[in-house]
Amino acid sequence: MATILSKSPPTYNANNVQGSVKQITDYLRYLHENVDFLLGQLKKKDTDTYDTLAKIQETLSSIKSSISTIEAEYTALEARVSALEKVK
Repeated sequence: MATILSKSPPTYNANNVQGSVKQITDYLRYLHENVDFLLGQLKKKDTDTYDTLAKIQETLSSIKSSISTIEAEYTALEARVSALEKVK
C-alpha cells in the first residue's frame, strides 16, 4: 500500500527558531500518526490472513477426515467384492 504524504517537510527559518521547531514538531507528529495508522492496517491484514489460514486448515482437516472415511469404506467394499468373486 503506497501512500503519498500530503505535507512536505517544513523549512528551517533562522530568524524564527521557535516557530521552526514548532513546525518540525508538528510535522513529526503528522508522520507518527501516519506510521501508526499504517501499522494498524498491517496488523489488521495480518489478523485477517491468520483467520483465513485457520479456516483453510480446518477445511483441510475435514477433507482429510473425509478421505480417510472413504478409504476405509473402499477397503471394506473391496473385501466384499473379493468375497463375492470367490463365491462364484
